[in-house]
Amino acid sequence: MVLYSFGTVRMRVRIPRLGRLVKQLRLERDIDQKEVSAAVRYSTRSLRRLEKEGERPERTMLIRILTKGLGIHDLQVINDVLVIARYLELTADEASHYGISVSGVIAIAVPSTPPPEPQETRWGPTDDKPGVTLETPRNPERVSSFLNIRVADIQSLYEQWNARGAEFLTPPVNNGREIRAYIRDPDGHLIEVGQTTGPLEQRTAKHDPTRRRP
Repeated sequence: MVLYSFGTVRMRVRIPRLGRLVKQLRLERDIDQKEVSAAVRYSTRSLRRLEKEGERPERTMLIRILTKGLGIHDLQVINDVLVIARYLELTADEASHYGISVSGVIAIAVPSTPPPEPQETRWGPTDDKPGVTLETPRNPERVSSFLNIRVADIQSLYEQWNARGAEFLTPPVNNGREIRAYIRDPDGHLIEVGQTTGPLEQRTAKHDPTRRRP
């Protein structure tokens, strides 16, 4: 499970049925937890929490656990697990990326009967946002916006979140005026975590009303 902490806010999704299914798939293939963890670079502790408590990993990591960690390339099995995890099913492009054949599915597809939406992946309009429907990203590799979080010590935060099972796209990268790294939340939304290091930080400190004057 990817667990991030924003102040006192914790993002946690538990799906016991998902954990039991992942464990069953692993045991059927006689694969040890450590083998799966090493294959997908996902901590053994996080995998253990997934199997025991049903703590859901981010969508991309769950797909990697199934395909690379457990060697599953049956599109129907993978999509069934994704739906249980309340994620959208694999697109044709994603299936191709993971080396999964979709020819059989295409042959029996009926355009006039769209597949049912995965449960709890969409939230409809409300009184304060009429006409707006929320949904998880269809393709995690293509985004139009992302959440940006500024922190004081990105290296310490990176090490802490990484130890908890967070999957960063890369370690923190120093771009001169800032150091930043990207992660995804459990639903696949991109999040930028950055630390300002250049002139902007100096100007911010200069005008900080809480800064002590000499």
